[in-house]
Amino acid sequence: MKDRKDCQCPCHKNKGMKHVVACCRGDMLLDLPKQQKCGNCKQYIENCECDVLKKHAEDNPDEYHGFNKEGRKAPQLDEVNRKRKGLLSFVIDHFEGIYRKYTHEAYIFHCIRVAKLADLYLDHDYAFEIGLCHDLIEDTECTYDELRGALDSFGYKYIEKIVQPVRELTNEFTKSKYPRLSREERKRREASRLGKCMDISQSIKYCDIIDNIEGIVSLDRKFAKVYLSEKAKVLTEARGGDLDLMVKCYTAIKKELKELEFHSL
Repeated sequence: MKDRKDCQCPCHKNKGMKHVVACCRGDMLLDLPKQQKCGNCKQYIENCECDVLKKHAEDNPDEYHGFNKEGRKAPQLDEVNRKRKGLLSFVIDHFEGIYRKYTHEAYIFHCIRVAKLADLYLDHDYAFEIGLCHDLIEDTECTYDELRGALDSFGYKYIEKIVQPVRELTNEFTKSKYPRLSREERKRREASRLGKCMDISQSIKYCDIIDNIEGIVSLDRKFAKVYLSEKAKVLTEARGGDLDLMVKCYTAIKKELKELEFHSL
């Protein structure tokens, strides 16, 4: 494992962030079983700070896998993992130097969390990939053709099953395209548009909202009031996605609204 001062990956461009086992590129994404302990320090993987588990992961790629929402192990699909590592590297490169507004966290971590949440809940071959790329076109210089080319180079066969949901998840009613519309009107139209999108796109949007709103009241109470109202409107329009994720999303919004109400007293 590199010293922090020598590491050039996005997770170390933020002052105060801890090192991630196996760094924050490819291997970070595909978790080893949480029950597994490091043979050197005897710590669980999430607490290990030596390089033993990293070497083990590199020497035993067949042990990489995810878990479904019932907690059972998903199939150990080496080919899927190889493609995902390539796509992750591609997305990381495009998000280099882009940070979250309030936390100053590297933006790529938001994309990864959305991808992992989608992969956990959704029975869709490309839920992970769509979640990982959901902000790629909107927030970077990447084009749809570049995304298609990257997916093709990594061996993805049904490329449009990824690109089309990503297109639907890319904001249409932006300020640059519609400068004469108010934010309220643009968000209203965006919510209505999302309600007509594919179920998978709506499900990934739930994941996006869940990750985006966590702790927003503590970061900016004034903006949180507007933002939470906008996201609640999305849920009234986009009701075709995964039910469990929709409920989780409603619960997350409700939690932040209660927090906002508490601070308003």
